[in-house]
Amino acid sequence: MNGVRRKEFPGKTYLKSFFIFTGILFCLSSVFAHAEDSFPEYDIDAFVNVPEKRIEARQRIIFTNQTSADLNEVYFHIYPNRKYSPREIRTLFRYAGYFKVDPYPSDFQQGNLKINKVEWNGQQLPYQIEGEDQTLLMIPLKESLRSGETIVLSLDFAVDIPNAFGRFGWHDGIIKAAYWYPILSVQTEEGWDKTLFYPFHRPFFSEAAYYHVRVSVPEEYVVIHSGERASEEVSDGHKTVTINTSLPIRSFSFATSPDYRLKEDQYNGITLKSYYLPGNDERAKQALENLKHFFAFYEKLFGPYPYSQFSIAPVHLGYGGEQMANMVFIDTRVYELPELLDREFDLLLAHESGHQWFYNMLGVDTYQEMWLEEGVNAYFILQYIEHKYGYDADILEYPEWFEPYAWMLPKASFRRMRDYRYQMESRMGYDEPLIGPLNTYGEPSRIFSLVYGKGVRLMEAIRTQIGDENFREVFQEAVERYRYQNWGIKDFIKLVEDKAGASKARIIKEWLYSDDLTDYAVYVDGNGMTVKHLAGKSGSFKINVFFQDGQSEQIVWDGQGERKEFVFDRNIEKAEIDPQGGLFEIERLNNVWPRQLNIKAVPVYVGLYDMPLFLPENSYNIVVGPEISNGIGVKASVQEPYQQVMYAATDYRFGEDIWTSRTGYIKKNIFKSPLSAGFEISDVEDFDGGEEDLVSGKIFLRKDFNVWPYGLVDIQDHAAFYMIRNQRLNDFSELASLEDERNLEYRRNEETILGFSCHLNRSAPYPDPVQGWRTNFSAEHGAHLLGAQQYFYRLGTDTAKYFRVTPQSKIAARIKLGLGFPDDKDLFQLGGIDGLRGYGRKELRGANLLLGILEYRFPLVGDLKYPILGRMFTLTRIDGSVFAETGRTWFSSYQTSDWKKDVGAGLRFHLNIAGFLEKTIVRLESAKAVDDPRENDLHFWLSINTLF
Repeated sequence: MNGVRRKEFPGKTYLKSFFIFTGILFCLSSVFAHAEDSFPEYDIDAFVNVPEKRIEARQRIIFTNQTSADLNEVYFHIYPNRKYSPREIRTLFRYAGYFKVDPYPSDFQQGNLKINKVEWNGQQLPYQIEGEDQTLLMIPLKESLRSGETIVLSLDFAVDIPNAFGRFGWHDGIIKAAYWYPILSVQTEEGWDKTLFYPFHRPFFSEAAYYHVRVSVPEEYVVIHSGERASEEVSDGHKTVTINTSLPIRSFSFATSPDYRLKEDQYNGITLKSYYLPGNDERAKQALENLKHFFAFYEKLFGPYPYSQFSIAPVHLGYGGEQMANMVFIDTRVYELPELLDREFDLLLAHESGHQWFYNMLGVDTYQEMWLEEGVNAYFILQYIEHKYGYDADILEYPEWFEPYAWMLPKASFRRMRDYRYQMESRMGYDEPLIGPLNTYGEPSRIFSLVYGKGVRLMEAIRTQIGDENFREVFQEAVERYRYQNWGIKDFIKLVEDKAGASKARIIKEWLYSDDLTDYAVYVDGNGMTVKHLAGKSGSFKINVFFQDGQSEQIVWDGQGERKEFVFDRNIEKAEIDPQGGLFEIERLNNVWPRQLNIKAVPVYVGLYDMPLFLPENSYNIVVGPEISNGIGVKASVQEPYQQVMYAATDYRFGEDIWTSRTGYIKKNIFKSPLSAGFEISDVEDFDGGEEDLVSGKIFLRKDFNVWPYGLVDIQDHAAFYMIRNQRLNDFSELASLEDERNLEYRRNEETILGFSCHLNRSAPYPDPVQGWRTNFSAEHGAHLLGAQQYFYRLGTDTAKYFRVTPQSKIAARIKLGLGFPDDKDLFQLGGIDGLRGYGRKELRGANLLLGILEYRFPLVGDLKYPILGRMFTLTRIDGSVFAETGRTWFSSYQTSDWKKDVGAGLRFHLNIAGFLEKTIVRLESAKAVDDPRENDLHFWLSINTLF
C-alpha cells in the first residue's frame, strides 16, 4: 500500500496485485450496484496507529460529473490540514472558555494531512494544496471529464491526530474522527465549492455518498461508527472492522476507545446503540429511552428513519454534542449532569439526533445558510420537548418531594432560554441577518444566539404566516423531495411559495435577509382601536379584542400600511395583538392595551429576579420579597424587560443595631448598544451610638466590549466612568459595576471620587488560563465635591501574563504599579489575598505601590470524577501551586521603604458545576513573610477562581 506504513497493518501484508484486483471489483460492483443513482462512493482502508496518533489510509472514490460543463480538475476538502494564524489560535483558546475546557491539553497542535499519492486508471496524478488555510486539495485531470461521465480516483494519505477536544482528536484514551479524510467538494452552479474552513461551529458542505470502510484498531479497542457493521476480524493483536452503507450518508465518522461499554435496544427495526464509559451506565440507559421517544416524535413529522442503526458516542468534545451520520458525539461531561437537568440531557441528545433529518438526509451549505440546518432543527426540537414535558416546560426537573415548593424558585423554561441571548443582543445592536457567511457574525458565540434563538423565533413566525397545515406540508415535502440531496434557501422559499403564495414567501425572504426588527403597537380610545406599524418588515397577525360588556372578538390584519383604524359598537376593555407570539417581533410591551403590569411576590429576592429571563416580557414587572443582603430585609423593583430597572431595599442587621436602606436605577442598552448607566444611594443608620451612620452613593456610565462574560464570576471586558461618595468602587452588585478594586484604599468617610476603570482580558481558557494576558487600569481623583474633605489623585495598572510550561502546568506572572498624590495619604494597600499573601490585608499601606508575583501551577491528582450534592458539583482534579511575591509601598520617597517578600503554596480544587455548564476553582493557600522579623505568622486564604 504505497505511501502507507504497511508493516503496521495486522495480518498478512497487502500485495499490490491484491489492491488492483479488489479495486477493479470495487469499481465494477459499484458501477452496477448504483448505476441508477449518481451518489459518490468511497472505499477506504484505514489503519489507526494508536501509539503514534496517526491514521494511515488508502481511499478510492467513484463520482460522476453532474454538471453540464466538462471538468478538468477535481476538488476535495482536507479539513484536518487547516493552518491557523496566531490570532486564530488565540481566539480558539479564548472561545473555549465558554465551554470551560482547555481545547488543546498538550498545547496547540497544528493539523497535518499528508497526501502520499494520487492515481487515476493506474497513472499517478499531480496535485496541489490550495487556499489560504490549506484545506483545498486540487487534482488536475489528464483528460476532461464530460457531463455524465464517471471517474475513479485513488488517494494514499496519512493524517496526524492532535491531542485536542472537538470533532477530531484524541484525549484520555478516546480517539474521535469526523471529516478526517479528503472529502469531495460539492459541484454547484458556480463550479466546485471552494469554501475555506471556518474554525467555529459547522462550516461543512458535502454530498451524500455510499461508503465501504475497513478500520483497523488494536484488538481491545471498541469502534463506534457511521454505517452498518458487516464483519469483524482479529489478527496479530489488531481488529479490522468492515463497515458498509446501504443508503447514502453525508460523511463517515468514528470514535474508538478500549474503555467503551454498550447498552443496546430496538425501535421499529432500528438498532439503537448507547455507548458509555465506566460509571455512566444509568445515563446510557436513559439515553436509549429518550431516543425512542424522540424517534417516535420526528418520524410522525418527517417519516421513518431510513437507516438500520443509530449510535451514541461519548467523546471529549468540549461542548454539548455534535451530529454525525448514523451517530452523535456527546461530550463526556454531559453524562455528569445532575438529575435536576435530566431534561437538558434529553434536549442535547434530541437536538443532535434531529440532524439525521436536517443534515444527514437534507444537506445544507452550513457556512452560507446555517439557519436551514440549525434553526429549523432547533425549532422542531423545542416542539419535541414541549410535546413531552408541556408548553413552556421548565428546564429543571425537581424530585417529586420538592415539586410543591418549586414555585419558590425562579422558573427557567426551554422556550425563554432559547431566545434569551438573542433578545439581549438585538437590543445591544448586535443583530444580523440569518442568512450569510458564518465569519460575518463576528464573535463566534453570536452564532448560537442568532441561528438558534432568532432562528426559532423566525420559524414560529413562518408557521403563523402560512398556517399550520402549509407549514407541516412544506417540511414533509422537503424531506421527501430533497432526501440525500442538498437544498438551500431558494428551494425552501419555492416550497413556501407553492403552498402559501408568493406574498408569504416574499415576507419570509425579507425576514431571512434583513436585520430589521419588526414592531407593532396597539392603542385604544373608547370604542376605537389603532394598530401602528412602527418598524421593520410587515406580517399578518391576529388581534384579540375584549369589550367592557364581557364579549370578545378576534380579527386578523395583514399588517400592511403604517396604521389601521378599527371602530366597534361598544367600548373596549382590552386589546392584544399577536397573542400567541407568532409574529417575528422583539418589542412586546406595546402589544397589549392597557399596558400590562405584572406583580410578582417572591419568597426570597435573589439576583436572578433582576434578569428578564425569569419575568414576562410583555408587561412591566414589579418584584417584591424578603432578601438577605446587608442583613435581613425586603427588596422591591420595577422593571421594563431588557431596558431599565428601578429598585429599593431596606435591611436590618440584628445584634449590631444597623439599618441599611438603598435605592437605585439602571438604564441598559443606551443608544441600542452595550452601554448602561445608573445610580444608587444608600443610607446606613447605626442605632447603637451612631458610629457607622453613613450616606453613600454612586453614579456610573459603563460600556461592555464583549457580548457575554465567560463565566458566572468572570469580569466582563468594559470601560466605566463613575462618581462614588463614601463607598468602595465595587460595593453594590446591583449596579453591575464589576470594576477591579484590588489593593485600592477607600476611607468611605467624607470622600467623593471621580474615576475611570478599564478591564481587558485576553487570557484563555476561562477560568484557568494557560496563555494570554489580562489587565486593569484605573484613574481616580478624590475631589472637594459634596462636602468631601479628601483630596488626591491616583493611577493604577495591574497586568497578568500566562505561560504553559508542560501540558498540565503553567506559570502566571503579575505586576502592579500604583502612583498617588499627595504623597502623605493612604491610597494603596498591599497585604492580603489580593496582594502579598504573607501579610494581613491592612498591614502595608502607602501613596504608591509596586508589586510583582510569580506563581507556578501544577497537577497533583487528575482524572477525578467525584460527585458532590447529587452531581451538582463534580471534583475533576486537584492542582498545586507555589508562589513567590515581592512588593513595596511608600509615601514621600521610594528610598524610605523596603521590599517585602513572601513565599507560599496552595491547593486548587477544580469543580464542574452542573456537568459542563460552569466551572470554578476553589483555592486554599498559605503564605509566610520572608526576612521580616515583625511578621512571623502563617496566613491562610480561601477564595474562588484565579486571583490573577
